[in-house]
Amino acid sequence: MGRVTCFTVSTCTYCMKIKDAFTELAFEFTEIPLDLYPERRADMVRAANRLVVPQIFFNDRHIGGGDEMEALMKTGEAREMYAALMTEPAPTLPELAEPADDPAPPERPSERREEEFKFGRISMLYTELLIELENELTIKDHIHLGVVYKRTFHGKDLVTFLIDAFNLKSREAGISAGTTLQEAGLFSVVGHAGSSEETEPLQDTGKLYRLHNHQQRLVLNSQRQWNDRVDKPGVTIRACFDMLSQIERRAASDGLVDYIKMFNDVSWPDFEDAVCELQRIEFGAMSENEQLAFCLNLYNLATKHAMVKVGIAKSDIRRLQFFDKVGYCIGGHVYSLNQIENGLLRGNKVAPFHFHKPFRPDDPRLKFAMPQGNHQIHFALNCGARSCSPVTFYTAEAVREELRLMSAGYVEMDEHVRVDTKTKTLWLAAIFSWYRSDFGPTKREMVNIVADLASSDKKETLNAWLAESESHLTFKIRYIPHDWHTNASASKTFNPANFRTEAMLACSLM
Repeated sequence: MGRVTCFTVSTCTYCMKIKDAFTELAFEFTEIPLDLYPERRADMVRAANRLVVPQIFFNDRHIGGGDEMEALMKTGEAREMYAALMTEPAPTLPELAEPADDPAPPERPSERREEEFKFGRISMLYTELLIELENELTIKDHIHLGVVYKRTFHGKDLVTFLIDAFNLKSREAGISAGTTLQEAGLFSVVGHAGSSEETEPLQDTGKLYRLHNHQQRLVLNSQRQWNDRVDKPGVTIRACFDMLSQIERRAASDGLVDYIKMFNDVSWPDFEDAVCELQRIEFGAMSENEQLAFCLNLYNLATKHAMVKVGIAKSDIRRLQFFDKVGYCIGGHVYSLNQIENGLLRGNKVAPFHFHKPFRPDDPRLKFAMPQGNHQIHFALNCGARSCSPVTFYTAEAVREELRLMSAGYVEMDEHVRVDTKTKTLWLAAIFSWYRSDFGPTKREMVNIVADLASSDKKETLNAWLAESESHLTFKIRYIPHDWHTNASASKTFNPANFRTEAMLACSLM
């Protein structure tokens, strides 16, 4: 009996869409996920002469990718082909052989030991207590001496909450419980950073306090201070990546994602707790390939996390603020999205539309900047826009091959690289202009990179154009505007003013 074979990557949204369509049509198929069987990438390339996923075969016949398969489904031809396939023998190409062995089991994250608080006869886990505090405590903006202290609460209100929540017998017991939570880092006094008041016991007064996860709200992994076990970097980032992907799938419909639904997902608080482990990950203990894979995954994870938690930027100015201000705490240092990309991955190079390098010479984070010159990272990073490559997970063991695969796939797509033979114009995605220095010192070298990654007609045309361009390029290069639209069906709107902890009143008090 014949067989449908589909090369995929587990986190690829295009692959998910095709697999869902096959299931709806009752098409049986053999899936070869390249992230679980990385050694099968060479088989796919030989059989399909393409490097992007999905790649679909009906027996030995190469159908193509998702677009080609969807076109056949719309016309009804796919059903006819599948019916005929069932009467044929199995495929003969060795590259399409079913995986003989189960994939090696991935290293699993250790069980998290979330801190538990017990007062009287009642106990609550850290995340459970945090949710109760956010829902039940009166948290609002308070004004004191002309300063607005945002998202704060009175000490006396916390004491009352603790008495009710834990069935305590006195306000003294509530103060004692609150002091324990304060020492655990659940909240802190506001307006007195570095003073002795930070370590004072909770006051049963109108003194203002703020929850820890409200203190640095643009540092995404700040729900709690991590004092639990720490897994290997690849294991930790993979666990967080998978958790977020599962939440996204539950909020996705017809290719669009409801980011409000993601934020309200029952598993969102657990994800917010899990990413706090990244606070204790150390770049200094990683090999170059480990750090490269980790930072690629970190950027893509943080971008999606931010789109859910703080919203999507809707203007150029807001986008600059989004990438400059939102980030993660890693190894005790805060890295914005801009600093992850341009400071770490690009070797501390000036970001587009900026004037200074992300890290100054005396910045302790500078020692973690990676070697410059890896232009392939631009084909792997996803800033949340439609013009970006699809998100995939990168592994330390195969990150160079994975980047090559993603880079070639990026160049193959006409929305990123288009060759117009009529006007003799090479149209390139905006990233080739923004990160011009990463693609070589001259435009010829940049085109050589594109030609090396391209296949079939694009490669042939570009090589011919380069061959006839001895002293200067005889063809034009133009850039395709970046499409900043997202896949959001619903989302918050990012505004950094919403995340300030203090603000002066517009008018002074006379």
